[in-house]
Amino acid sequence: MKEPIIIIGMHRSGTSLLSRILEKMNVFMGHDLEENHESKFFIKTNNKLLYKSGATSKNPNNLKIHLDDRNNFNLSLKMVKKRLSSSKSYIYLGKDLFNQYKSIFNLEIPWGWKDPRNTYSISIWLEIFPKAKIIHIYRNGIDVANSLLNKSNYWKNNTLLNIIRKPFLFSLRGVLIQFSKRYRPRNLDDAFKIWVQYINQAKEMIEKYKKNTLEIKYEDLLQNPSIYIKKLAEFCNLKVDQNKIIQIIKIINPSRKFIYKNNIQLKKYYFKKSEILRKFGY
Repeated sequence: MKEPIIIIGMHRSGTSLLSRILEKMNVFMGHDLEENHESKFFIKTNNKLLYKSGATSKNPNNLKIHLDDRNNFNLSLKMVKKRLSSSKSYIYLGKDLFNQYKSIFNLEIPWGWKDPRNTYSISIWLEIFPKAKIIHIYRNGIDVANSLLNKSNYWKNNTLLNIIRKPFLFSLRGVLIQFSKRYRPRNLDDAFKIWVQYINQAKEMIEKYKKNTLEIKYEDLLQNPSIYIKKLAEFCNLKVDQNKIIQIIKIINPSRKFIYKNNIQLKKYYFKKSEILRKFGY
C-alpha cells in the first residue's frame, strides 16, 4: 500500500488550490470531488467523527477532547477502519480504481485527500496511515475570515432564494439539516476566532508529527509558485519537469495574496488583530 498525502488547514486557506496542484502532479485526490475539491467520502467520514464527539465546524475542539480519551479514540478508530474497508470506499475510488484495487488499503498509486476537518482528526488518520505525508497550508487570518463570511452569506442567500423559487424541491427537515451542517459565522470576529482555533491546532499537530510534515504559507506559494511546487514534489516523492511546473503555475492567481489590503475596513481590522497575527508570521 502507498501511504496517502493528507492536507490539513483552515477552510478558505488555500487547501483547495493545494489539492488541485497535487492532482496536476498525478496524485489521485478522489473520484467524488465536490466544489471545493474535497472527497465526499472523507468529508462524511470526518463528519461522523465530529458528530460522535459532539463537535461541529464551529466548535471543533470537542473532537480533540474526545480523542484524547483512549477509549473514545479506539472506538472512533474502529469506526473509521470499518468504513475504509467497506464497499463504501467505491465512492472515493470510482469504478476503475475500485475494480483494480478493491480497497483503499491496496492502492499503489500516489493518492490522498483534502479536508480542513483533517486538522482535528489527524491523530486517527496517522494511526491508520503512520507514514502518511501531512501538508499544512495556512493563510492570513483576515483574508480567511472575510472569505468565510462572504461564502457563508452567498450560500445562505442562494439557498433561501431557491426555496422561494422552487419550494416543492425542499422539505423543512432537509433545509434544517443543510443549515446545521454548514458553519455560518455571524460576523468577522466569529470567523477570525475559528481561524485562530484551526491554525493553533494545525501548528500543534505539525510540531507533534514533524517527521512527515510540510508547512506552506499560502502567500509564499502565490509569490514563488515554482519554488513551492518543487518543494511539494520533493516532499511527496513526485516527479515534475519544467513543462509540468509551467502548467501548474497557470492555475495559481497571485492577486489572491493579501486581499484585505484593498479594503479600508479590513485594514482597520488587521490592526485590531495585529498582535495575534504576528504570532503566525503576519
